[in-house]
Formats: sequence, C-alpha cells, structure tokens
Amino acid sequence: MGRILGKRIMLREYKKEDLIYIRKWVNNPNITKYLSDIFLYPHTLNETENFLDSILEGKTKGKNFIIANKDTEEYLGQIDLLTIDWKNRVGLLGIVLGQEANLGKGYGEEAIRLLLDYSFNNLI
Repeated sequence: MGRILGKRIMLREYKKEDLIYIRKWVNNPNITKYLSDIFLYPHTLNETENFLDSILEGKTKGKNFIIANKDTEEYLGQIDLLTIDWKNRVGLLGIVLGQEANLGKGYGEEAIRLLLDYSFNNLI
C-alpha cells in the first residue's frame, strides 16, 4: 500500500526517525491527558522504542500510520486502526497530534477522513 495523500497531510509509514518526535509528546500531559490509560505513567525511552519496533517489524494487528506534512513528510502525529475485528468489520481508531502548536488546525480531522476513506474503500 502506498501513502495516502490529503490536501495538507499524508498518512505514511512509520520510520525509525519518528522516534524523536514520539518522545517529544509521549510524556507531555497536555497531549496525553485524553489518550488511553497507558499514558497514566511516564514512558521510558526503551518502552517507546519497543512500541516503534513492533510497528516496524509488523507485529501489530492493526493498520498504523504517521500523520505527516504532505510536502516535507515531517511528523505531525499518528493515527492507527487498532484491534480490527475483521469478521464483524469493527476497529478502534487511535489518533494523536504530537505538538500543542498543531492542535486546532484541522490536521486530525483530515487524517480521520483519509483513514475512514481508506478503511471503507480499501480494506476488505
């Protein structure tokens, strides 16, 4: 599967270089306060590396994407389809934008629209 292109963003594959961007938000309570309970406690560098490695090695059961600037491919956040139930056609969506400066600019909305289009029109 190729990259999914929007007007301002793209959904692209995870890269090892994304680790530095993930580490910037993973312990920031202003970013994590509305996320999963796994963010109730600080994450070590090793835990973040293990998470990223599991995606890079294809060990997750979902579909994982980086939300990136369409022109520069710079990391903006992440959007994932987690725990996909293929039989019942249900999945859990997780999304995070990694910098407070990028909140409220419509990046999340665009990413969700792109992922929904991909999910309903490409996943069988």
